Amino acid sequence: MLKAGMQHNGTVLKNGDETDVYGNDNDADIGGCVSEHINESCSYSDLLMEAVQSGPKQGKKLASLFIPKIGVANFWTLVRKVISFEETQSTHCSDYGEVLLLAWNSALDQSFKFKLEEVFMDIVYYSLQHAKYSKKFFSAANGTVRYNACCLFFSFYPFVTNNDAENVENFANHLKIIIELLNDGSFAIRAVACKQTLYLLSQYFDTFSVDFIKQSLTQYVLNIPFIAQMSFFSLDIFYQIIDVLTLDSIASVRIAVYEGMCDLLHCVGALNICERALKCLFHKKGITDRCDKVRLAAFKLLGALKGHRFIKLTDVVSIEQILKVFAVEESGIVRKEITKVLLRWCMKSGFSPDQVIHRIIVMGKESETAALFFHYIIVAKDLVPVERAVQHAKALVLAVYKALRSLRKTEDSKTNETFCEFSEEVLCETFSESAEAVMWIPLRMTLEKGSYTKDNENLRRLFVKLFKFIFLHYRNTQLLEGIMQLKRTLHSSMEEELAISELIQSCHGDENQAVYTHEIIYSDLLSSFKYIDEVFDNLRRELSDEMPRRLEKKMKLPDDSVSRALSRLKNIIKRAEVENNLMQNHPTHIKQYCKDLGCLKQLLWANFPQNIYKFPCVTLTFENIIEGIRIHYLLALMMLTYDKKGGTKLMIDIEDDLKNFKSNWMPYVLLHSSKEGKDMLIIICETYIDLWTMCLRIYDTPLEFRTQLCDNNLIDNINKCDGAVKLFETVLEMFKNLVITTVKNDDREKVPVTHLLEPILLYMISCSKSEQVDFDQKTVADSWSTIYSILVNYGLTKTVIERQAEIITNFILNELSEVNGDVRH
Repeated sequence: MLKAGMQHNGTVLKNGDETDVYGNDNDADIGGCVSEHINESCSYSDLLMEAVQSGPKQGKKLASLFIPKIGVANFWTLVRKVISFEETQSTHCSDYGEVLLLAWNSALDQSFKFKLEEVFMDIVYYSLQHAKYSKKFFSAANGTVRYNACCLFFSFYPFVTNNDAENVENFANHLKIIIELLNDGSFAIRAVACKQTLYLLSQYFDTFSVDFIKQSLTQYVLNIPFIAQMSFFSLDIFYQIIDVLTLDSIASVRIAVYEGMCDLLHCVGALNICERALKCLFHKKGITDRCDKVRLAAFKLLGALKGHRFIKLTDVVSIEQILKVFAVEESGIVRKEITKVLLRWCMKSGFSPDQVIHRIIVMGKESETAALFFHYIIVAKDLVPVERAVQHAKALVLAVYKALRSLRKTEDSKTNETFCEFSEEVLCETFSESAEAVMWIPLRMTLEKGSYTKDNENLRRLFVKLFKFIFLHYRNTQLLEGIMQLKRTLHSSMEEELAISELIQSCHGDENQAVYTHEIIYSDLLSSFKYIDEVFDNLRRELSDEMPRRLEKKMKLPDDSVSRALSRLKNIIKRAEVENNLMQNHPTHIKQYCKDLGCLKQLLWANFPQNIYKFPCVTLTFENIIEGIRIHYLLALMMLTYDKKGGTKLMIDIEDDLKNFKSNWMPYVLLHSSKEGKDMLIIICETYIDLWTMCLRIYDTPLEFRTQLCDNNLIDNINKCDGAVKLFETVLEMFKNLVITTVKNDDREKVPVTHLLEPILLYMISCSKSEQVDFDQKTVADSWSTIYSILVNYGLTKTVIERQAEIITNFILNELSEVNGDVRH
């Protein structure tokens, strides 16, 4: 491109003298030569046009330095003039291109660089416009070549000349190219072609025939039979985009459809067509696409309808359908985009609080899960200002409170038979109250950190009021579940005491409410620990005759304080996910509670058969002691499981309990004659045997403990007591776990469990003869079968089997003799 760019000999003239400017490769020297040796009467334009000719590399560098002097626009005008000469060859054009590239690479000023890039755009445009051979790149075998050709084609569309006939021909050819690109085998090309085609329609919609665009789009949306009137090319374009590419197997192509439609939304001339296309898109798949990125693009398209004056969200897709998708959506980023769409629907800036609540209720009736997601995300993802979130939370609380209070008045005037009429109203408030809970959890963190003290206090006051009302009047409904979530964040001792007192007194035997008892106690562990510490401290002082501190006032606790403390502690440790948390974060409390409750064993032995134990500060019952011993074992096993090495003393204490039971309690059981005392002894025996069974089941007990349990005398003594029938199932369960543990540890020789088969079989025969109803034959038979199935290949010697057979045979013969009245000896 440098026909007149540089002198062949590499010199410039000054007053007729020749000066070499190429002797030094340094660009700065060239710049110096330019400023020093150019005659004032010689302009840069004249020099470029007349004195510069294609030459060495340094000559091209010199020409690139002329561009800032004369300006990019003037340079480009001169170049276009030069390349229009008939004698200009392709090599000259190439040289001009190199000069432009050198100028762009050496440019420091961004504005100058941008002007050069505009020149490059013009060059490419003219190349695409006039180089007929460039069409071959659209059909190249190499996908990269076709992709680059596609990008260039759409970047410079439309290609317009001064010849109208040529423009018409080009337009038809361009439509063919677009159709080919939309059908290309490369998904990257299809994606670019789809998005860019929709963009071109949005920019140059008026240049297309509106009639055939509408007809083409209407054909596949409404199936109107006038295909013959349509443009073949336009029909194919819309068919490819809406009917084919929307269902493309590649997600990026489907995404391009929705992203391209965002551009078409703002085209005034395409409003009707765009609305029909949107209905068709979301009727096919859209928000239910299998790919989360496609669903995200679809919801962004719905979000782009915000503020649209002619196309409404509900005209394209129903809110019910959006909520159904929202309820099962797993992607967090898609949920956020759905929330943005719903936010514009239910919380418009001009809506009153009542209007917002009405739409929230509609949302909750359709999908409670979606309503909960919505309220959590608008706060957690900062989709609304804090002030607006607080206002909405207050509106929810007041709406629920007023509705429930009104419903309560109506219920009071109705009979129990008509209470079912209000179930729908209760359900409506259930999700609203749950929405408050999930919204309040992230909102309170913001209110506590920022300068929102007044809003925080006001909102908490409203929540406390609602908490009291629901807990007192709707404790037996679904509303309680959501209020438990609120309780986690309301650190108020008054509300906690109210809830725990009511629940503990009313939840005995009610499994449904017991679940919420666990929840509310665990919601504030420190408060529960404080209450338990107070009760156990007094109990410890009474049992050890320890004097209270001088400054402490010795107060008598309520008679049921020990029961309440034990209930709280039991409910805390019953949660499966709590164990590690307690041992990691509260080991001191657990160890102290275990130690305090261990003292109850000595109290029971020293005062048996006393039923009530009155002390100056606390009152204990026999049931409290039994429950305390059970919790003591639970805490001990928790500590043993968490720290096996550090729990050696605990296991020694458990072994001592077993030895004490065999040497002290069992003789007492056999000799005691009082009926009340016997019943208490049976409970004690059942408790200890059940606890040792639990040790075998959940902890790898030491050999010494299992050897102590494998005792024929223990089984024989239990068989001789009056409550043997009541204890048999507990004893059989212990024996079954002892067998399982022995087989697992391969301790057959050290723990001869097969020796217990005979006394237990005799025990079972003795119980079967009893007329008491406590003996469950089916349960016993199942347990016995389980034991034999374990021992069938482990320890059942011929002698053991023969002895079992002999016992069973004698039992059957004796039974037959009694039936026939023939007593045989």
